[in-house]
Amino acid sequence: MSMFQDESYDWRDTYFVLFESVNRPQLDDVKRMVEQLNPRYEISNLHADSQGRFESLTIRSPADFTAIDVSFLNGDEVTEHRDAFLKELATEDRDELEQEKWERFARCDARFDVMHFEQVIEADEEEPDAMVDPGALINVIDALVDITHGVGIDPQSGMLM
Repeated sequence: MSMFQDESYDWRDTYFVLFESVNRPQLDDVKRMVEQLNPRYEISNLHADSQGRFESLTIRSPADFTAIDVSFLNGDEVTEHRDAFLKELATEDRDELEQEKWERFARCDARFDVMHFEQVIEADEEEPDAMVDPGALINVIDALVDITHGVGIDPQSGMLM
Protein backbone atom coordinates (compact mmCIF):
# COMPACT_ATOMS: atom_id res chain seq x y z
CA MET A 1 0.00 0.00 0.00
CA SER A 2 1.35 3.41 -0.97
CA MET A 3 1.36 6.16 1.62
CA PHE A 4 -1.03 8.02 -0.70
CA GLN A 5 -3.69 5.56 0.50
CA ASP A 6 -2.98 6.18 4.19
CA GLU A 7 -5.16 9.03 5.45
CA SER A 8 -2.89 9.59 8.44
CA TYR A 9 -0.16 10.95 6.11
CA ASP A 10 -0.07 13.84 3.63
CA TRP A 11 2.29 14.00 0.67
CA ARG A 12 4.84 16.84 0.91
CA ASP A 13 7.42 16.48 -1.89
CA THR A 14 8.96 14.06 -4.36
CA TYR A 15 12.71 13.87 -4.80
CA PHE A 16 14.62 11.77 -7.32
CA VAL A 17 17.73 9.63 -7.33
CA LEU A 18 18.94 9.00 -10.88
CA PHE A 19 21.48 6.31 -11.68
CA GLU A 20 22.66 3.95 -14.39
CA SER A 21 20.41 0.89 -14.56
CA VAL A 22 23.43 -1.43 -14.26
CA ASN A 23 23.74 -0.12 -10.68
CA ARG A 24 20.19 -1.07 -9.70
CA PRO A 25 20.52 -2.68 -6.26
CA GLN A 26 19.01 -5.87 -4.93
CA LEU A 27 16.02 -5.42 -2.61
CA ASP A 28 17.90 -7.17 0.22
CA ASP A 29 20.76 -4.64 -0.10
CA VAL A 30 18.36 -1.67 0.09
CA LYS A 31 16.56 -3.18 3.09
CA ARG A 32 19.87 -3.76 4.89
CA MET A 33 20.96 -0.20 4.06
CA VAL A 34 17.77 1.28 5.56
CA GLU A 35 18.10 -0.87 8.68
CA GLN A 36 21.66 0.38 9.15
CA LEU A 37 20.60 4.02 8.77
CA ASN A 38 18.33 3.82 11.79
CA PRO A 39 17.07 0.66 13.49
CA ARG A 40 13.88 2.52 14.47
CA TYR A 41 12.80 2.98 10.86
CA GLU A 42 9.83 0.76 10.06
CA ILE A 43 10.13 -0.90 6.64
CA SER A 44 7.11 -2.33 4.80
CA ASN A 45 5.67 -2.98 1.35
CA LEU A 46 8.92 -4.45 0.03
CA HIS A 47 8.79 -5.48 -3.63
CA ALA A 48 11.41 -6.93 -5.96
CA ASP A 49 11.41 -8.07 -9.57
CA SER A 50 11.91 -11.72 -10.52
CA GLN A 51 15.70 -11.30 -10.20
CA GLY A 52 15.51 -9.85 -6.68
CA ARG A 53 16.23 -6.29 -7.79
CA PHE A 54 14.61 -3.42 -5.92
CA GLU A 55 11.14 -2.29 -7.08
CA SER A 56 9.68 -0.41 -4.09
CA LEU A 57 9.35 -0.06 -0.33
CA THR A 58 7.90 2.17 2.36
CA ILE A 59 9.83 3.58 5.31
CA ARG A 60 8.13 5.10 8.33
CA SER A 61 10.03 7.19 10.83
CA PRO A 62 7.62 7.72 13.74
CA ALA A 63 10.14 9.87 15.63
CA ASP A 64 10.29 12.27 12.65
CA PHE A 65 6.53 12.14 11.94
CA THR A 66 7.36 11.18 8.35
CA ALA A 67 7.11 8.34 5.90
CA ILE A 68 8.88 7.74 2.61
CA ASP A 69 7.77 5.71 -0.42
CA VAL A 70 10.59 4.73 -2.76
CA SER A 71 9.84 3.24 -6.17
CA PHE A 72 11.97 2.27 -9.18
CA LEU A 73 11.36 3.59 -12.68
CA ASN A 74 13.26 3.28 -15.96
CA GLY A 75 12.65 3.78 -19.66
CA ASP A 76 11.64 6.76 -21.76
CA GLU A 77 10.04 8.72 -18.93
CA VAL A 78 13.35 8.74 -17.04
CA THR A 79 15.54 9.70 -19.99
CA GLU A 80 13.10 12.41 -21.12
CA HIS A 81 13.05 13.85 -17.58
CA ARG A 82 16.86 13.73 -17.42
CA ASP A 83 17.25 15.40 -20.84
CA ALA A 84 14.79 18.17 -20.00
CA PHE A 85 16.58 18.84 -16.72
CA LEU A 86 19.96 18.90 -18.46
CA LYS A 87 18.66 21.34 -21.08
CA GLU A 88 16.98 23.59 -18.52
CA LEU A 89 20.14 24.02 -16.45
CA ALA A 90 22.78 23.66 -19.18
CA THR A 91 24.25 27.14 -18.81
CA GLU A 92 24.78 27.09 -15.06
CA ASP A 93 28.32 27.63 -13.78
CA ARG A 94 29.60 24.65 -11.82
CA ASP A 95 32.59 23.89 -9.67
CA GLU A 96 34.57 20.67 -10.20
CA LEU A 97 32.44 18.55 -7.84
CA GLU A 98 29.18 19.80 -9.36
CA GLN A 99 30.51 19.17 -12.88
CA GLU A 100 31.33 15.56 -11.96
CA LYS A 101 27.76 15.10 -10.69
CA TRP A 102 26.37 16.57 -13.94
CA GLU A 103 28.48 14.22 -16.03
CA ARG A 104 27.30 11.25 -13.96
CA PHE A 105 23.71 12.53 -14.20
CA ALA A 106 23.94 12.68 -18.02
CA ARG A 107 24.56 8.90 -18.12
CA CYS A 108 21.58 7.97 -15.92
CA ASP A 109 18.78 5.85 -17.37
CA ALA A 110 16.97 4.74 -14.20
CA ARG A 111 15.40 6.53 -11.25
CA PHE A 112 14.06 6.14 -7.75
CA ASP A 113 11.10 8.37 -6.95
CA VAL A 114 11.44 9.27 -3.27
CA MET A 115 8.08 10.53 -2.03
CA HIS A 116 8.08 12.28 1.33
CA PHE A 117 4.97 12.20 3.54
CA GLU A 118 4.12 14.06 6.73
CA GLN A 119 2.11 12.44 9.48
CA VAL A 120 -1.18 14.29 10.01
CA ILE A 121 -1.32 15.54 13.58
CA GLU A 122 -2.94 18.39 15.44
CA ALA A 123 -0.20 21.03 15.37
CA ASP A 124 0.22 24.50 16.72
CA GLU A 125 -1.25 26.83 14.07
CA GLU A 126 1.68 29.24 14.49
CA GLU A 127 4.21 26.49 13.73
CA PRO A 128 2.51 23.92 11.48
CA ASP A 129 5.80 22.21 10.51
CA ALA A 130 7.25 22.12 14.01
CA MET A 131 7.00 18.34 14.32
CA VAL A 132 8.33 17.31 10.89
CA ASP A 133 12.02 16.49 10.76
CA PRO A 134 13.50 15.98 7.27
CA GLY A 135 16.39 13.97 8.70
CA ALA A 136 15.01 10.60 7.60
CA LEU A 137 14.41 11.87 4.08
CA ILE A 138 17.93 13.27 3.75
CA ASN A 139 19.48 10.09 5.18
CA VAL A 140 17.53 7.87 2.78
CA ILE A 141 18.35 9.99 -0.29
CA ASP A 142 22.05 10.09 0.61
CA ALA A 143 22.12 6.31 1.13
CA LEU A 144 20.32 5.65 -2.18
CA VAL A 145 22.80 7.90 -3.97
CA ASP A 146 25.66 5.92 -2.40
CA ILE A 147 24.26 2.45 -3.13
CA THR A 148 23.51 3.30 -6.80
CA HIS A 149 26.49 5.61 -7.46
CA GLY A 150 23.79 8.00 -8.61
CA VAL A 151 22.76 11.61 -8.21
CA GLY A 152 19.97 12.99 -6.05
CA ILE A 153 17.75 15.80 -7.29
CA ASP A 154 15.77 18.32 -5.30
CA PRO A 155 13.31 19.36 -8.03
CA GLN A 156 12.11 22.43 -6.11
CA SER A 157 15.58 24.00 -6.09
CA GLY A 158 16.97 22.26 -9.17
CA MET A 159 20.00 21.19 -7.17
CA LEU A 160 21.89 17.95 -7.53
CA MET A 161 22.54 16.27 -4.20
